[in-house]
Amino acid sequence: MTVGNRAAMSNAQPSRLGRTAAQPTPRLVSDRPSAWHEPRITFVDQPTTKAQDIIGWAVSRYRDAGLQLPDLKISFPVTCSGKGALYHVGKSSIDFCRINKNRALHEFAHAWDDTSGAVDRAAFFELRGLSVWWGGTAMPSAEQGAEQLADIIAWGLMGCETRNVPQIPNNSVNELTRAFAMLTGTSCPAKASATTDTSSRQSPGQGSHASRA
Repeated sequence: MTVGNRAAMSNAQPSRLGRTAAQPTPRLVSDRPSAWHEPRITFVDQPTTKAQDIIGWAVSRYRDAGLQLPDLKISFPVTCSGKGALYHVGKSSIDFCRINKNRALHEFAHAWDDTSGAVDRAAFFELRGLSVWWGGTAMPSAEQGAEQLADIIAWGLMGCETRNVPQIPNNSVNELTRAFAMLTGTSCPAKASATTDTSSRQSPGQGSHASRA
C-alpha cells in the first residue's frame, strides 16, 4: 500500500539496504539501465531473522529481473493504518507491520515505480482501464494504478503462478502476463523458490549493504 504527497497519504520512511485497451508494446530490456547496483538497506528497527531473510530474498528477485531498487529505509512499526505495510511516496521508506514474501515484493514494486522512471503510466492506465495512480489508504487498492502495478510485479516475480493471481480486475493470466511484460520489458522469470536459501540471509548484510539507523 502506498501513502504519499500526491493525492495520497504515506506512512513509510526512506530506507537504504474494463475498457478495451490498445495492445501494449513491451519495452526492450536494453531500454533499461544495464548496470545494477546493490541498494543500501537501512533498518530503523531491529529486524527478525525471518524478516531479514525475506528482505534479502526479495532484493535478489529484483536483481535477477534487472529492476533497480533504490536505497531503502525499513521500519517495523506496530500499526500501519490498518494495512500490512506502507510505502512512503517520495521517501524510499517502507513500514512493515506484517511481512511475507509477496508483501515484500509488493512494497519494493512501489519503490521501483517511484524512483526508476521506467514506468509508462499513461500506457498502463490505458491497458488497465484506470485513471488514478496514487489514491491513498482511503481509496480501494484495485482502483489505483500504483497498487495494480505492485500486485502485478509481485505476482510476476513470484513466477506468474496461475493459483496465486492477484484479486484485481482483469486478472486472467494472459492479461497479467501482458501487463508484466509492458512494465518490465521481460517475460515472467523462473518460479520463485518456495524456501529462503542461505544467500538471502547474507544479502541485506553484505550485497545489499544493510545498516542500522
